[in-house]
Amino acid sequence: MRKDLLTLVLLLVTLCGCSQQKEEEFVIRCKANGMADGISVGLLTHENMESEELATAVVKNGEFELRGKVSHPQLCTLVTNNLEIIKDEVAKEDYSHVHWTYTPVFVSNTEMTLNVTDYQDIPDEAWTDRFSITGGQPQADYTKYIQLTRGAGEDLAAQNKVAWTFIKDNPTSVVSLYLANNMLRNGYNLTLDSIKLLESYIKPNDADTLRYAQFLRNSELAEATAVGKPVVDLPMQDLDGKPFMLSEALPQGKIVLVDFWASWCGICRAGTPAIKECAKRHPESFAVIGVSTDENLDKWKKAVEEENCPWPQYVLTPEGAKDFYEKYQTIGVPYYIIIDTEGHVISNPGGTDAAVKMIDRICE
Repeated sequence: MRKDLLTLVLLLVTLCGCSQQKEEEFVIRCKANGMADGISVGLLTHENMESEELATAVVKNGEFELRGKVSHPQLCTLVTNNLEIIKDEVAKEDYSHVHWTYTPVFVSNTEMTLNVTDYQDIPDEAWTDRFSITGGQPQADYTKYIQLTRGAGEDLAAQNKVAWTFIKDNPTSVVSLYLANNMLRNGYNLTLDSIKLLESYIKPNDADTLRYAQFLRNSELAEATAVGKPVVDLPMQDLDGKPFMLSEALPQGKIVLVDFWASWCGICRAGTPAIKECAKRHPESFAVIGVSTDENLDKWKKAVEEENCPWPQYVLTPEGAKDFYEKYQTIGVPYYIIIDTEGHVISNPGGTDAAVKMIDRICE
């Protein structure tokens, strides 16, 4: 009897283990007319700077199946192309028949299906009338969010309003966490009241504990870099190697633009002439300091000489660069902050044009 009971327990454990293992795997399937055999299919992570390939497949009999595993629900990009089929044409530099598709998919470890009649109807967004993705609550929520954004078009303010409304109406959704984390990144972007409101909307999420932990950390960092707060200090050095803290380098009694840049950043350097002209227009009330994220000091100094800017230049120490990316929650440069005469950060303009317009408005 005891032996039979032990056998039964072992069998149940094995079955539970198999069931759990199956639940921890995603399976994405699609069958469509016109999806030729040999088309390559890949699933890439979308949320990180460097994409990771999670699964690959090749179309056979007009269908494909992707299998893999994600550590938590993730927004990914499903990519297909026919390069292998037309490789002879590509070898002759004939790209007229190359066909790619890029489709966002919010992947969780469950069975998912791309529902489409014809391969040509696979779009870049999962909301067209001829295409849908089913499987998993994160994807269902993401589809709902995408449908809500259709009316916003390219209007960023309208898109932002949709995101806030979605978060408020879906406080436990993984997609709400995804949107909230994006809002909290990029320091000096939100007011403290907005951050607190976001924190009041989001509820603990058992479906994605990792993303919820990120939200709590991002909220803490965002509060330190809320609009109106003093600048978060960063260690750096000047052209002579003298150490400075960012707060020590800020000119007093003027509106200050801190221009975070790098020698290798073409966009950063392309914006320099406009900032120079702005500085000429407001010599008494406006000042600029340049702060580089360069690791190679020789290249930084060479770029400083080439740009010949009439304002002080500094470079972040390795520790300062680490703090910049982490505490300011930014992915890189160009990055601007505008500081008022009292030393409080009043804006993180999205680019050179926005920065110049704001400075002109304040100083005039």
